[in-house]
Amino acid sequence: TDLENVPLYSDNMMAILPVDHPLAKEKSVTLAQLANQPFILHYEGEYLNILNSFSKEGITPDVHYKVYDDYSILSMVKKGLGISVLYQAVLKDVSFDLSVVPIKGNHTRTISLVYKNWDTMPRAAQKFAKYVIDHAKEIFDSIPL
Repeated sequence: TDLENVPLYSDNMMAILPVDHPLAKEKSVTLAQLANQPFILHYEGEYLNILNSFSKEGITPDVHYKVYDDYSILSMVKKGLGISVLYQAVLKDVSFDLSVVPIKGNHTRTISLVYKNWDTMPRAAQKFAKYVIDHAKEIFDSIPL
C-alpha cells in the first residue's frame, strides 16, 4: 500500500474526569494514573490511538465500557461511571460540567490527507485535496482550544 500521507493537524489527547474525581484538580496526569480507573473507551474501530498509547507504556486500562459516541462518553463520565480520554478538538465546545486534564507525554493523533497516486486521481479530487492541503492550517488554527 504505497500511500502518500500529508499531515494536516495534530490533536492532543485529554483526560476527561468527573469534577469531584481525585485527579480532577491535577495540572496533568499520566496514562498510568488513568489505567487503574474504570475506563470508558472511545471505540473508533480496530486501530485505537489511546490503546496504542497505553500499550507503548506497558500498561492496560481497566475498560468498563466501549462507546462509539463522544457525547455519550461525556455524559457517562459526568454521571461518574468512569473516566475517559478524548481529543482536544472534540472538547472545544463541550458544555458538560467535567474536568479536562492534559495527559503527560506526547499522546496525539494526526489528521492527514492520504491518497494513492496524485497523477491518477480525478481532477475534481485533486482540486479538493489541494484546497484541503492549502487551507488546513487556517481551518484548524481557527478551532478555539
